[in-house]
Formats: sequence, C-alpha cells, structure tokens
Amino acid sequence: MNRTSYLRRLLAIYIALFAVLIVSFVAEVIPGMTQGVKEGTELGSELAEVYDSPDPRSIYMLWNIPIRQSESLAIDNPNAEREITGFISNLTMQVKEPSSERTPMQLAFAAIGNSPWIYALMILSAMAYPAIVVLMFLIIRSVRHSIREQQPLGNANAILLRTIALLTILSEIFNSIGSWLMVRRASEVLVGTAYTVDTTFQLNYGVLVMGILLLFAAEVFKIGRDLGEEQRLTI
Repeated sequence: MNRTSYLRRLLAIYIALFAVLIVSFVAEVIPGMTQGVKEGTELGSELAEVYDSPDPRSIYMLWNIPIRQSESLAIDNPNAEREITGFISNLTMQVKEPSSERTPMQLAFAAIGNSPWIYALMILSAMAYPAIVVLMFLIIRSVRHSIREQQPLGNANAILLRTIALLTILSEIFNSIGSWLMVRRASEVLVGTAYTVDTTFQLNYGVLVMGILLLFAAEVFKIGRDLGEEQRLTI
C-alpha cells in the first residue's frame, strides 16, 4: 500500500510537470514556430529572388538584439491628455549584403545570423523541447504501468529522467551560445550607427538550475532503486 501511494504521488507530480510542458509548448513554442515558419518562407522567397538577380545578395535575420542605450519612441494615441513613450531595448533586423558567391544551400543555412553554426545551434535548441515532451510521456506511461501491475519503477525511468535533464541543460547552452554569436554579428553590422549592442554572454540560470535538479532527482532515484534491490537480495 505504501508503494502504491508513493507511485501515485510520483505520477501526480509527473502529470503536473507534463501539463506545464504542454501548456508552455502550446502557448509559447507553437506560436513562435508558426511565426518562424512564416518568416522563413518569406525569407526563402526573397533569397531565391535576389540569388537570380544580376546583383546576388545574402539575406539573414538577427533577432532579440539587446542595445545598451534604449531609444525613446513617442506613441500616438487618441487621448490627447495621455502621453505615451515607449523605449526600444531590443532590435530584430533583416540584413542584406553581398553573397560572396555562395550557393543557394549555403545562403539558406546562413539565414540566421549569417552563419550555419548559429542556424544549427538554434535548430538543436528548438528540437530539444518536443523531445522532452515525448520523454515525459514515456515516464508517465511507465509509472501508470507500475501502479496497475503493482510493481516497482523500472530502471529505464532514471535513464529517461537523466536524458530530460541533459536535454534541458544542453538546450539552454545551445540557445545562449547561438544568441551570443548572433549578438556579436549584430554588433559588427551596427558599427557606425546610433545603436550600441550589449555583447554580454547571457544564460537563463533558472533553466540550468531546473536541469541540474532533474539530474539530481534521476541520480537519487537510481541510487534508491539500487539500494532497494540490494536489500531485497540480502533478505
């Protein structure tokens, strides 16, 4: 009975985490992916047009670029008694420059930050999220099976949880490195303009802490299961 109660509590925790992941995926990731596909399609069309033109040029995107000195922006509104001032602290830019005789494939993989490395890092970071959702579903299914069959959790759960933790950490690292490389590229593009880019390397430490906690939980689960097996064999 105690084992069943423990498994039910564990299942509830996993379901809550899975629900948060799904809501986050639907509310944040899917709209971002949809917008990215739309912008990518438009960018691809522009790349095809400029590549066949007499003066071929590369086109690439730089987004979420932090600037050191925020620029104020007056916002028109119908209420004459209300004055609204916005502040620009991040820039999203589309850059066109000579293509240096690159092939269409090279231009396509340089559509983010003018570098295939940035493109690869951003894609790897984005792919980690759906992979985490699938692994969480597998863990929940395993826990439900253990409750139904009145059996202890399998060793595969520790491996799955460890994989989720590593994917969480790697996703944030890839995203941070890709963003930093993009920011450095933006700082070169904006030389001589009124904007000064903040090139500080930034990490989302909350995501890293969550990944480390998941890794710690996986190791605790593995140690506890091994100790339980040793005790059962000793008895």
